[in-house]
Amino acid sequence: MKPLTIGRNGFALPLDAVTTTIGVLGIRGSGKTHTASVITEELLGAGLQVIILDPLDCWFGLRTSADGKGPGYAVTVLGGEHADIPLESSSGQIVADFAVEHGASLVLSLRHFSKTGQRQFVAEFCERLYRLKGKSANQRPLHVVIDEADEVAPQRLGKGSERCFGAVDTLVRRGRSSGIGVTMISQRPAAVNKDILTQIELLIAHRIISPQDRKAIESWIEAHPVGDTADKAAKSLASLDKGECWVWSPSWLDVFKRITIRQRKTFDSSATPKIGARVVAPSGRAEVDLKSLQARMAATIAKAEADDPRILRRRIAELEKVVAGGVADHSECKRRIERAETALRNLYRAIEPHTKNADSIAVLACAIRDDIASWCGAGQISDVEPTRSMPPPQTATSYAPLPRRTISANDNGDLSGPQRKILNVLATHGGRLSRRALALMAGYSAGSGGFNNPVSNLRVRGMIEYRSGEIVMTDAGMAHAEPLADLQSLSGRDLVEWWISEGGLSGPEIKILESLLRIGKPVDSERLAQAAGYTPGSGGFNNPLG
Repeated sequence: MKPLTIGRNGFALPLDAVTTTIGVLGIRGSGKTHTASVITEELLGAGLQVIILDPLDCWFGLRTSADGKGPGYAVTVLGGEHADIPLESSSGQIVADFAVEHGASLVLSLRHFSKTGQRQFVAEFCERLYRLKGKSANQRPLHVVIDEADEVAPQRLGKGSERCFGAVDTLVRRGRSSGIGVTMISQRPAAVNKDILTQIELLIAHRIISPQDRKAIESWIEAHPVGDTADKAAKSLASLDKGECWVWSPSWLDVFKRITIRQRKTFDSSATPKIGARVVAPSGRAEVDLKSLQARMAATIAKAEADDPRILRRRIAELEKVVAGGVADHSECKRRIERAETALRNLYRAIEPHTKNADSIAVLACAIRDDIASWCGAGQISDVEPTRSMPPPQTATSYAPLPRRTISANDNGDLSGPQRKILNVLATHGGRLSRRALALMAGYSAGSGGFNNPVSNLRVRGMIEYRSGEIVMTDAGMAHAEPLADLQSLSGRDLVEWWISEGGLSGPEIKILESLLRIGKPVDSERLAQAAGYTPGSGGFNNPLG
């Protein structure tokens, strides 16, 4: 097979670079990510497996040709804005299982995780990968690219970073014997742990300005002497052009050379946006068999759960609880709820004549009663196979209701604005909606106090009821409701204007909605953010979009 050509002048690396430790260092904008991408392209082009740990969500361009219009390499993107499959911070072990079992080349986008979540994922992924690759059946060559390596292998180990560093350190130090090579990328050589930096077999140094970072490079040179030109090379680091670098490999390749990295074959998704320039979004992508991919991932997850001792122990405990009776005895659950309701009714009746806050007491009582019913009811045991005959589970609404205030149909002056809005939305939609749909149509979050408090008050006052998982308006509630415009008859601009005026949207949400309508066609989130005046990927855009 052909060597891995990375330089414009034909400079190439041998194929066994796949199991080598490489360091690509340089300040921001010097071309270090470009260099690592070129190395990755060569490895993928040779049919070798590569996995990229991407904390910046900037490696998805490998799927697209350099002009953004054609296919690139058929790597699978997990997580991030361009994901084929979502990624969770707790899924490091499962992703490692999937990578080893199926030999898949992956881009693992970690940008949407917190720093703690990133360290958790990297630690679990690297630990599992190293263990699995230690088995002789799995020792196929694999190269792991770690972008922003100083984040997961820092020189100064803060609290909570020890496990992540240990996992990366093990992979770098001992992975080669199992067929694992690693490329580490960093713009701060001084911030990368020196125990790891010393393991580099091939150093690619781009422009470096900071005295501390240059000292880190010089320390590496001193440990790997390359003759009289080393001092000259170290002094030239601050003046290297973009894409230009020094390549040092005294023991592996016996190379000490200044080269310029070739152009990428794939889309430069890490390029810095230029002022006034239109951001080009890639339109072509290499195809991946998504259905097959999802099926293989599902099979990997199922296998991991079947082998997980924690899940097995939990399952055994659930079954033992059923056998022993425990809370699975619905007759005992019913007795508990009835005793609690009796106590709550007595409390309500005792307090009501002496306080103006009787409604609040009743709301609290309903909440307590529902919590008891939820804890004692079928929700705790519905996923456990019964081992004996049991009566059907009882729901909270089947028990005697708590006392409610009676109000006349003409007395609607004491309804709050949120209560009126909820009743009006219910009336517009036939008097019944699921909790989530009602919250959405009324402009609230289904789990917020701004929604749950007025709903609880309306229930206490007898204006709504809970039935079969829905919120249903009673005749008393209908007497106080004013149906809104028939949304079924609205479309296009009329429907958007209704949401803007009546839907309870925030200013940023309205701005995003209007921008999308102005564009008039499907658009990626990056272009939508720019059209709405936001920075792509920022919380100011992502939060209202979500």
